Amino acid sequence: MKKRAQAMIMAALMIAALATSCSQPAQEGASSAAGEASGDSSTASQAVETPEDPMAPYEETVVIRVGSVIDANTVFPEGETAEDNRYTQLIKEKLNIEFETMWQVGSSADFNQKMNLSIASNDLPDATVVNKVQFRTMARSQQLEELGPVIDAYASDAMKAFFDTTDGDAIAAATYDGKVQGLPNVQADADGYHLLWIRKDWLDELGLDVPQTVQDVYDVAKAFVDNDMSGTGNTIGLSGPQSGGALYATFLASSNNVYGFDPIFSAMGSYPGYWIEKDGAVTYGSIEPETKEALEFLQKMYKGGLIDPEMSVRANSEETVVSGQSGMFFGPWWMGYSPIPDAIRNDPEADWQAYAVPLNEEGEWTPHVSATTGQFTVVRKGYEHPEAIVKLANLAIVSEPVMDTATLSFDFWPLRNVQNTIA
Repeated sequence: MKKRAQAMIMAALMIAALATSCSQPAQEGASSAAGEASGDSSTASQAVETPEDPMAPYEETVVIRVGSVIDANTVFPEGETAEDNRYTQLIKEKLNIEFETMWQVGSSADFNQKMNLSIASNDLPDATVVNKVQFRTMARSQQLEELGPVIDAYASDAMKAFFDTTDGDAIAAATYDGKVQGLPNVQADADGYHLLWIRKDWLDELGLDVPQTVQDVYDVAKAFVDNDMSGTGNTIGLSGPQSGGALYATFLASSNNVYGFDPIFSAMGSYPGYWIEKDGAVTYGSIEPETKEALEFLQKMYKGGLIDPEMSVRANSEETVVSGQSGMFFGPWWMGYSPIPDAIRNDPEADWQAYAVPLNEEGEWTPHVSATTGQFTVVRKGYEHPEAIVKLANLAIVSEPVMDTATLSFDFWPLRNVQNTIA
């Protein structure tokens, strides 16, 4: 727990250091800090008058050009497409907003690559969702519309309540040179905690206990593979990251690293991608001997045929779980909503359970922490309706709990940027 707290502190310090180093000269940086400390998202900006009804539809249709990610294997319900579905229809009905696809890619990795090219060429969608590095690059290059005044004028009470849970950290993260230039998401702390999901029915059939240590994980994976528990002849002991995925999260992308190996690293005292305090000094977790040991352990598992042999080249690691081929994977709590239901639908006997393991040598679970904010919805400079993304986010907050997301994931909500409490 001590290392986890230290990792959190050092991550915060390094983010602050990056913000300082990437900003303009000292005088401008000071004004930025003052803006962040005030907690007012429209610091040093002309206020926007709050409309009588911030959620009223536009009189004339507003069009937002976007880039999108659509997996080629996605099957839409009859009568729905990526461009015309229950979500785009609701947005059109409630807000009179339509979307025009500027470009489309097939994976998150391709999206980041395409977005980086768009930033470099300054050929941007009207609005998009970007990560921390992309946000600061765009802000520094003066490619973004200021959003503080429109957030103040149009954000719903629910959205403001989400921001309030961060004690100003979310808005501060979206502030550059004293101006709020992005609509930040608010990540749940729990999204940064990666659990071991395991086929409990396979454990029971083999008379095995839930693994507690990294060696237990190895032994259970070997038992699954040796006994071909999937009955396919190609049982996977432990799923791994897909193409474009990551072996571990970092302080810049600290949560929701699905199918990564974060718990293996942390159980072995390794925090790659994080700045940590060790022996009274600041060091980068990726270069510590514990990280080498963790990588060697994972190499042993991979060479032993216990980790998905298509790791890092497989298009979608979810298929190993849904098909019933895999016996274990690492991921956050919400994977009980996806892909587990699909796996159980295919095999009603599949008993997937999640556990806070493996533990370290002292018997403690020591995961790394999640940053408050990891993504930002941004608007290109010069776009006529920057307030549209705030109206859209307001509608998303109230719509997700009541819409049928079982047959079409809410991920298809245009410009979706998750908002939830950090507790």
